[in-house]
Amino acid sequence: MYYPVLLILFIFRKTLTSKNQLELLNTFYKPNYDQKELTEFQKLIKQQAEEIINLRKQAAISQFAAQVAHDIRSPLAALNVIEKDLVATLSEEVRVILRGALNRIRDIANSLLEKNRELKSNTTTMTCSTDTMGVATTESSTLQLLSSLIDPLITEKRLQFRSRIGIEIDGNIDSSSYGLFANIQATEFKRVLSNLINNSVEALGDRGKINLSLGKKSKLIEIVVYDNGKGIPKDILAKLGNRGETHDKVGGSGLGLYHARKSIESWKGNLEIKSEPDKGTSVFITLPQAEPPEWFVSELKLTPQSNIVILDDDSSIHQIWDGRFEPLNLKEKGILVFHFSTPNQLREWADSNKEKITNGIFLTDYELLGFQETGLDLIQELDIGPQSILVTSRFEEKQVMHNCQKLQVRLIPKGLAGFVPIFVPIKE
Repeated sequence: MYYPVLLILFIFRKTLTSKNQLELLNTFYKPNYDQKELTEFQKLIKQQAEEIINLRKQAAISQFAAQVAHDIRSPLAALNVIEKDLVATLSEEVRVILRGALNRIRDIANSLLEKNRELKSNTTTMTCSTDTMGVATTESSTLQLLSSLIDPLITEKRLQFRSRIGIEIDGNIDSSSYGLFANIQATEFKRVLSNLINNSVEALGDRGKINLSLGKKSKLIEIVVYDNGKGIPKDILAKLGNRGETHDKVGGSGLGLYHARKSIESWKGNLEIKSEPDKGTSVFITLPQAEPPEWFVSELKLTPQSNIVILDDDSSIHQIWDGRFEPLNLKEKGILVFHFSTPNQLREWADSNKEKITNGIFLTDYELLGFQETGLDLIQELDIGPQSILVTSRFEEKQVMHNCQKLQVRLIPKGLAGFVPIFVPIKE
């Protein structure tokens, strides 16, 4: 029998070539040589080798995709800030071109991050179709940062309907949406919004606009899905959201809006539809605002005579922070800003400025290009956890979150760096 040698081959399958494996079999079992059995086993070994190569390729692609997405996020955040500042000075034509280019860059980054998540996943989650099934998920409600769910969804829908070139799908995620958390079921929430956008696309026909906005209304969170389509007659509008009620939708069951309303109500929210024929439709979703988690930086509070230390390998993120700090006249308040692009630069500064560390606020990237160590590794080395804020697009990863909590490090999603409120004390 071949079992002992098969065990050896299995243990060393990553280091032995197919030729080595064949020689090993011949050496131990030449007297009982069975050509047919050996050929079949050789095929099996070859299949396993090909699987290992494919897995390694996928891992390399995953790592590359994550790095490219990381590199895109920083300049994208800078461009978003610039676009908000310039919007009033640009013509409509230029604004449309600029917004379209930014959306395309955002779509690329989101798609790469999603591919990375898929490739890194070791398990397959069995779920229903997101748009055709009206079945409630068994997922429990958890605290969610809504902008991190909505932004990738807009990308997904733009990609889904990219063949319909006359339809524009846009999102309004800006400073008014910063730090809005709600207790919801993330999968069901995205399913609800996805169905609403699908409804809007059907109402538009070949051409029109859809906008999804997120903001605050009093003490509530308000999400609005608007389209400039053909609208809904008043007699139909009053019935929508009830089981079995649908409007101008071939094969429609009325379950989509019904389940959307039931899901939102289960989160103690409300769904309301306003529409006028030939003017368009707006779906308003209101949800109770939840308190942000301890890890989230709701407001960047500066203190007199403090030192702001920024570590990031991307110059654009430094430009974002400079753009945020410059109008605040920090020097007049005794607040200094230091910029570093490598861990070694920060180490050298820390070694010769130990007195500045005590009163320092460290804004640190997680991934540092060209270095195996992460921003968290450096934070741990310098023992500056409670003074540090990790600025990263990987804030949702469980291991990153776990390590941050362990070191008492708070986080700002990198895409929101341009929107975090900054509090500066008034100099007496």
